[in-house]
Amino acid sequence: MENNRLKEYRKKKSLTQQELADELNVSRQTISKWENGQSEPDINSITKLSMIFNTSYEEIISWFSDKQTKKHSSIDKVKFLFLYLATIETINLVIFIIFIFFLLYFLKISS
Repeated sequence: MENNRLKEYRKKKSLTQQELADELNVSRQTISKWENGQSEPDINSITKLSMIFNTSYEEIISWFSDKQTKKHSSIDKVKFLFLYLATIETINLVIFIIFIFFLLYFLKISS
């Protein structure tokens, strides 16, 4: 699956494959493979791409998601990782709030 979005954004920024590769510390061939759908960027490259193109990492990930296949690509793994981390942060926040409520409750009882 050819990645026209990456190529489109690269051209909007007037960047050659080599210039983009230099910014990402990868080879020009790597950029070509991403654009031709032969491989996908890792999490570090996704983060850098989102900064270079001033867009969210979710949008960058969506460029590489192939909804036609069921294989577990590195992009799917990155999506899972972000979802997992967001879930963990939410659980930690809920536990913290419950802790604060119990703390306030016990402080109110003891005073």
